Amino acid sequence: MADSAIPLLGDRWQRRDRVPLDRDGPLDLLFEPPPADLAERPIFEWFDARARRDPGATALIDRAVRLSYDQVRRRTLNLARHIAATVPRKSAVGIWLRADAQLPLAILACLAAGRTALVLNHRNPPARIASIIEDAKPAAIIHADSGPYRDCIPDGIQSIAIESAMRSGDAPVWDPRTAGGPDDPAVVLYTSGSTGQPKGIVLSQRAILCRIGQVVAAWHMHPRDRFLSLSTPPTIPGLTGCFVALLAGCAQILGDLLEDGMGRMLAMAQRERVTILVGLPSLLGGFAEIGNATALLDGLRIVRTTGDALLRDDLRVWRTLLPPHCHVMTTFGSTEMFTFAQWFVPRSFDADEARLPVGYPLPDHEFKVVDERGRAVTAGEAGELVLRSRNIALGEWVKGRWVAGRLIRDLDDPSKRILFTGDVVRQRPDGLIAFVGRRDAQVKVRGQRVELTEIESALRAMAEVEDAAVAAARDGEDVVLHGFVVTAAAAEEHEALSATLRTSLGDVLPDYMVPSTLNFVERLPRLASGKIDRRALLESEGRSIGS
Repeated sequence: MADSAIPLLGDRWQRRDRVPLDRDGPLDLLFEPPPADLAERPIFEWFDARARRDPGATALIDRAVRLSYDQVRRRTLNLARHIAATVPRKSAVGIWLRADAQLPLAILACLAAGRTALVLNHRNPPARIASIIEDAKPAAIIHADSGPYRDCIPDGIQSIAIESAMRSGDAPVWDPRTAGGPDDPAVVLYTSGSTGQPKGIVLSQRAILCRIGQVVAAWHMHPRDRFLSLSTPPTIPGLTGCFVALLAGCAQILGDLLEDGMGRMLAMAQRERVTILVGLPSLLGGFAEIGNATALLDGLRIVRTTGDALLRDDLRVWRTLLPPHCHVMTTFGSTEMFTFAQWFVPRSFDADEARLPVGYPLPDHEFKVVDERGRAVTAGEAGELVLRSRNIALGEWVKGRWVAGRLIRDLDDPSKRILFTGDVVRQRPDGLIAFVGRRDAQVKVRGQRVELTEIESALRAMAEVEDAAVAAARDGEDVVLHGFVVTAAAAEEHEALSATLRTSLGDVLPDYMVPSTLNFVERLPRLASGKIDRRALLESEGRSIGS
């Protein structure tokens, strides 16, 4: 990693005040606290110990299978043996699977074998998957024995059929020395990139385990819990969900909201007696439209919203649906910073703004709130959030190797990295962090961070487009993307061309990145700096400005 650093002027790094992780949470519930050395030992070592302690307990449940801890352990070890025998060390292994029980098992097997797990989103268009594979250059890809993915693997990349590999004889004895160190690359997640291409973020086992320890301590997790996450695995909440239940000794229920629908997911939550539910505020809010939602949610003790702001009005609706004993937690983070802030919203909290604060800073991060010159702002003022920690991303994954990217090595403590997040926040007098907006062209759509420049690059690559811009506007509290296109096509061709362009975008970008509208303009307004004036574009269409 690079040793260069941007000077930060002003006050010293701030640390979290002494706010317990479980403040206003399930304080009356006994649990086994995470050990002090949690982040110093491999993830699979902790799972292996849990599986040996209670091998018959249920670990993973999906629509097709129920696997015990011993079954998960044996299948994972068989797959890990296959990976270790066929994939060179320091190489990435792509995981191209549906969101079912095989997915966390495959990630766990990569970590047990000491190989970096590249988690692919099976819902991305094939062109985007191909772009990620080309950039990441994995040595192998794990896929289902049957299905559409195995025929899409490029030449030169090894194909690993997961069912066959998991059935390859008796489970071997695991050697902890194969798992790699806590600060080695463990998982790569791809996000929208400012260069017009998806960007791979490299995460360490230390960062993952630190976050798991915080979750277990805050939620008082225990083996009787049943955990359901509606977040996709190629995100930080989804990745954490793959491991937190397995290391706490409880059962994880896996389902696909788009395939199963809201009603079926709620019915599954009731049938499996789900006690902890994680998802986007907008997705969780959809439960309110289900007629018997109150009865179906009766077993919940914790709801955690993630990926987007929790709104004051949504919280009020939630309070009418959830049982009185259920706690609501909201969090704030990104792929690069993992999770920076969280809190249980007290029932007595009187929200004075439409968006609730995102939480108290977590203890593993030091932070500053700075102005454009890197100087700490006055207490209570808004500025860019800058983090220093061992438990943020290691860097970026480019062409099969780990590079520093945006992460800066801290010259005072080389074990830590500094991240200019681009998020504008302010710290309230009560210590809570309030999210204000973004400094750059990045927005959050349906809980996913989106670089507007990546969508613009996809539009400009189309033959009919001479120039393009994308801007974000607010529709209530939802963020809506609007595209603006310069083209030589005649006005009477615009309607048909708009449909063609949107279809073409859907072939290369996830659906949440396809603009809701495409507007044809003679030219793109620009600022004195030469940058696109997105505010002027939105104002010309009578749109409200989005942050």
